[in-house]
Amino acid sequence: MQDDSNTKGKEITYAERQLIERWHNKEKLSNRRIAQLLNKAPQTINNELRQGEGKCT
Repeated sequence: MQDDSNTKGKEITYAERQLIERWHNKEKLSNRRIAQLLNKAPQTINNELRQGEGKCT
């Protein structure tokens, strides 16, 4: 279950984007595991990886 403290309307921070990129590309964590670590919905991670390409470079 997701905590209500970080629900709809909150943006992914630059630091979170960097973590998502590192965990996804280097550590090969699943999107669901990344979502658990960041306390985000799995779809948020899916969207960020799909739409957020190039934001951390």
